[in-house]
Amino acid sequence: IDWSNTKSVSDYGITLSSPADYTTCSISPDNGNGWDKCYAYVTIDNKFQDINNFDFSTKWDKPDMVRDIKYSYTTTSQTTTVPETVILNETTNKTIDKSMNTFGAFSVNKLPINYGTTSAIRIDFEKRRWQEVAFNATISVIPKNMGIDNIINIELDPDVSACGNLDTANSVYTLTANVSSANYCFHIIANNITLDGAGYWVNYSQSAAGYGVNNSGGYDNITVKNLNIVQENALVTGTTNHAIYSSGMANSTITNNTISVKDDLAYGIHLESSSTNTITNNTISASGSSGYGIYLYLSSNSNTLSNNTITTSGSYGYGISLVSSSTNTFLNNIVTKSGSDGYGIHLASSSTNTITNNTISASGSSSDGIHLYSSSTNTISSNIVTGVNCRDGIHLESSSNSNILSNNTVTTSGSSSSGIYLYTTGTNNNITGGSIISGNIDYYLRNAGETNNFTNTNFTATRQIYFYDVTSYFNYNNETGGNIWLKTNVSAAGSINRTLSSWNNTLMKWNDTNSTAGITANYNLTGLFAGKSYSIYNTSAGAQTMYYNLMTDAGGNLPGFAIALNGNTEIKVNKDSDLPQWSANATSKTSPQTYAAANNYGFQINWSASAGFANATFQLGRPNGGLANYTISSTPATSGIGNSWTPAGESQALWQYRKPIVINGSTSQVNDYQIMINLTNRTAASDNFNFAR
Repeated sequence: IDWSNTKSVSDYGITLSSPADYTTCSISPDNGNGWDKCYAYVTIDNKFQDINNFDFSTKWDKPDMVRDIKYSYTTTSQTTTVPETVILNETTNKTIDKSMNTFGAFSVNKLPINYGTTSAIRIDFEKRRWQEVAFNATISVIPKNMGIDNIINIELDPDVSACGNLDTANSVYTLTANVSSANYCFHIIANNITLDGAGYWVNYSQSAAGYGVNNSGGYDNITVKNLNIVQENALVTGTTNHAIYSSGMANSTITNNTISVKDDLAYGIHLESSSTNTITNNTISASGSSGYGIYLYLSSNSNTLSNNTITTSGSYGYGISLVSSSTNTFLNNIVTKSGSDGYGIHLASSSTNTITNNTISASGSSSDGIHLYSSSTNTISSNIVTGVNCRDGIHLESSSNSNILSNNTVTTSGSSSSGIYLYTTGTNNNITGGSIISGNIDYYLRNAGETNNFTNTNFTATRQIYFYDVTSYFNYNNETGGNIWLKTNVSAAGSINRTLSSWNNTLMKWNDTNSTAGITANYNLTGLFAGKSYSIYNTSAGAQTMYYNLMTDAGGNLPGFAIALNGNTEIKVNKDSDLPQWSANATSKTSPQTYAAANNYGFQINWSASAGFANATFQLGRPNGGLANYTISSTPATSGIGNSWTPAGESQALWQYRKPIVINGSTSQVNDYQIMINLTNRTAASDNFNFAR
């Protein structure tokens, strides 16, 4: 008890005093029947003489509001303070005497008060809970037959609201009427407290900034439930008009409340440095500019937000905002965001959080459904995100790395909207499953790097990919369990409208349509058959052209290739028939056995299987020209073909294999394999120079 500020009256050397902080009845735990337990202190400082016969009485101006009055006192000398718990020498229970008009008077006789001592009297009573009308108690101390009458008037419950301190641990406080306050309403100042609104209203911050429920002291094991909290005055200035605020709280629950805040910068629920709390089944509305539904800030970790319904309508408003906090779970929440420049769910500098099964709607310019800023290793899964005339369904920005986005359904509309936007994101974000569809740009890449991957995101129709720069890659895999990746970047900023038509190891085929002229697309394909030959074609304006014939490496990676897009361009990467296994033998037909330029040399090509040789050609001749063609029939039946050739001074012969291809329906050939044979190394007519494929 703080006795530094008291109210006192004196007469004939007897002083009655009451501590200022107890002139208002403190809110105490509900006893279950709608009455509050209250108490007040009075000290008696006797500088008169020893008094053995003393009357003490209280009178109440509204006796219907009080009951069960008890008096306790001590004669122990108290010169400066009275302890919180006084020594109880006698207890007298009284009931209101309603026959005395508006006053009830009670006397306790024979109170010994010695000269030079300070005694204490405590009055315990019950009052009707949550009364909105003030009432007074008049306390009198009268020495018998001495003509002295000291009276002190103590106001109980002077505020017309019932807002106040919740200060008794292990207690349940239950409203039985609506309450209101000019600024702050309830202050939690003890652990293990439950505030049960029982459906009644708390109208706070009516004329000044404040909180509906304030736990700035960081008390733990708190439950706030069943309240209707409203901050109706949108003209109150200040930055702290939050319905429920806590700093440093743990192991607490906020549930089944209905909250409406209208002022700018007002939050429905604001937790700061508060962890392992549960926020569930609340309905929250924030309509002011920069108004948030739920705001978790600064190491608010391991909290669970579930089954909340949140609506924000002011500019720069956030449904749920998480800043510098980790390992939180957002589950089954419904968030509706309207107004410009805001987000449904927002993470900034926050890691390892889980956002699952939420339904998020966002509308208004520069508004996003889910927005990550400098936030990594988060899991965002199975959410439904809908944007109408917004900016982005999901937006990742500023080195947001290694996030997993899985099975989200993202649908946006509007001339400036994107399904998903990666902006200076960093590395290794994986977007898998679900669906990403926008009425404008489905995938927007801006300084997005090379290692953000998209897998099976419902690429069932034409999708638009926008490349803001030449360093961003769109890496896509259209399979649920396969490993074929088509990786794309472009030579200049612009968009590509892409349609996928075939996706397997044998045939990859898609159409890319460039939005502006002069765009060359660079492609990399991985996950194809290893060590195989693939032909690359593109068809534009009805003409098919083969630009590349490439071999995959041992890992199934095809060397990169580029195609200058010309409107709607079909790109086809077709696995060639497996190359036949063949060998070439060079044998001298005449003497001398050593090399001579004029000798006639014979060459024989043998194969172990004829598949792939139809319409192929072997060429034999001078390395610098003059090759003779030896064409294999369309239906080769034998296992080899041979001929002879006489060099004209050359010491080498060139063998070259040209394989058949089909362009625009016609069969043609391209060089596939060649080898140079050194003739000068021959020492005997039977020497063979073998090579095989």
